[in-house]
Amino acid sequence: MEDRGEYFRKYGDVDIDSLKCNCGQEFREPRILRCLHSLCKNCLDDLTNRLERDDRYKCPYPKCQQEMTWDTNRLNGIPKNDFYDKLADVKGDQLKSGKMCGICLVLDNKRTEAVARCFEDECDLYLCQDDWDDHKKQSASKDHEVLKLETITNKLNIYGDKLRESQCVKCRKDNEKIEAVCTDCSELVCKECSKKGHRRHTMENPKEYLKKVYPESKQVAEEYFKAVKEQGDLIPLQRDNAYGQIQEAGTKAKSQVAKWRQDMMNLVDEKAKDMEAKIDEYAADMNEEVNQQVTEEEQMHNFHKTKAEFLYNLHQYGHPDEILQIKADFDTIKIAKEQKQTMKPVKIMVSQEITFNGDEAKEVVSTGASVQVSTKIM
Repeated sequence: MEDRGEYFRKYGDVDIDSLKCNCGQEFREPRILRCLHSLCKNCLDDLTNRLERDDRYKCPYPKCQQEMTWDTNRLNGIPKNDFYDKLADVKGDQLKSGKMCGICLVLDNKRTEAVARCFEDECDLYLCQDDWDDHKKQSASKDHEVLKLETITNKLNIYGDKLRESQCVKCRKDNEKIEAVCTDCSELVCKECSKKGHRRHTMENPKEYLKKVYPESKQVAEEYFKAVKEQGDLIPLQRDNAYGQIQEAGTKAKSQVAKWRQDMMNLVDEKAKDMEAKIDEYAADMNEEVNQQVTEEEQMHNFHKTKAEFLYNLHQYGHPDEILQIKADFDTIKIAKEQKQTMKPVKIMVSQEITFNGDEAKEVVSTGASVQVSTKIM
């Protein structure tokens, strides 16, 4: 198997529960939009099927809604998210049973349940017990690394790591092994494509090219991820501060009501209770206002978080060719920088304050007028 080098991280380090589409389901053939949000193929197909040819559509993620052109080739013009797709493939082996033996399907057209999987590049097959036994006897395959499917656990452990090591991104035109990066076209190409469609173009070795672009790409992704995380941390802090302001204002107003009630003794006791209820009503309305602000901030945070997590996870756990593919499809450095610049400071605030006018209350207490508790714009 190909050595992934310093950029490869073990599958066990990835939070596989985060591999879900906007529809809430686990990714199936995920596609990545220009805004760096990912959708499963079915969701994207449903979206584009509702549009006319050459029309435009918006990213369905809340708070994103970036408008994009619907390619006339439908999904063929929207690149696959190889990073999420391959992680989802590993998780699929974890959760699903009933894998069929590849040799029985091809040679005998028979569906036989597999018990193991060979991870060698030339094989990458599911094997039934009989074919596994034969596999171990053949001189060409006796030393292949094969693992029992029953070794799969919730964390996958060695199984998931081995499967990730066996995966690789292939040329999108010929489905062959990537051999070079065409810097003129910003494409990852196989040996055959480099000869046909990229003659006289500047070609670079993928590993060498990655060494040049990875440091800045990783740094920008980490900075964006850090900024989004810090923004997320501010939301509960500012929310609690806003709640505290409301509570403090209510407490202060109630204290004023208590002083006024003492002055007016039993005559104003009933009205004092009405005033406290009104304060609580105002506070509840203001809490709702803050809750709406919190929801807006959280949605905006999640808008950035989804993309930032993708870039961060890609650079932390992705294959070299996965990173290069995304870099080839989109200028991720520029996009991440632009997205970070569009982030707005978290701002949760109370727009009104609760007030009480004791002097006015003394004048109206004998007339039966309404209680003198109100709010005003801050």
